[in-house]
Amino acid sequence: MKRIIIILISVFSFTFIEAQTDTAAFRKDFLALLQDAQNEFAINQGVLEFKDTVKNRQYYTPKTTLGSTEHVIQEKTDELGTCKAYLCSYDFTDTPSLITAMNYLPIVLDELNKMHSSGNYRGRDYKDDGGSNITELVDTKGNYIMEVVSNEKALVLRLYAKSWGTR
Repeated sequence: MKRIIIILISVFSFTFIEAQTDTAAFRKDFLALLQDAQNEFAINQGVLEFKDTVKNRQYYTPKTTLGSTEHVIQEKTDELGTCKAYLCSYDFTDTPSLITAMNYLPIVLDELNKMHSSGNYRGRDYKDDGGSNITELVDTKGNYIMEVVSNEKALVLRLYAKSWGTR
């Protein structure tokens, strides 16, 4: 009996340590992406995957995935010019993706709260017309920094490059 308990404790300890390491790596990658957004994702933008000439958008594979099932750097051109955003989503219908989102969302919100508390950013929470919950962070000039969008189907993180501005 003692042997089983020791084995279980070892397994749980290993899992706990692995989860801590994973969340530490996520925090580091997330903060690096926020920093890279100021440079139009120059470090994280990978190869061009798809060009949509109808919507004037290009989609690139990012080098950093944040553990998400779907991720892309989108470059959009409109009457205001060209801008970029990093998008990643965690599908709630997929159990591993749901667990990943549950582990990482507190880190994202913690970092956004720190940024908001610094006085250099403003944030707000609201529901969009489709019923999704949105947490938005902008700088003091109104330039978009990030949005966290969640509903019953997914969690989506949107990090905006400096070029996005106040759109």
